[in-house]
Amino acid sequence: MIKRVENSLGIDIQRIIKESRDKGITYKELLEHFEMEFLLQVLDENNFNISKSALILKINRNTLSKKIDKYSKYKFFKDYIQEIKSRNNGDNK
Repeated sequence: MIKRVENSLGIDIQRIIKESRDKGITYKELLEHFEMEFLLQVLDENNFNISKSALILKINRNTLSKKIDKYSKYKFFKDYIQEIKSRNNGDNK
């Protein structure tokens, strides 16, 4: 099963899991970091347009807002969100 997922996604899942475990990263932490990076990329690509990003992610807009609030407790996430917002505000001036 893992080989099939690895091949269909084009990533080495076994390597990611091994390196994460070697570094003491838990299952929950790994999933959260993956989700945060995924959300940040989509939000960045859409200039922090939550409605558009939610459509691309195929999740409810409110769900995306709750995830942003949840992950804003992490400084790097919060800082990156602020960077996206300020770039977006700069485009509107």
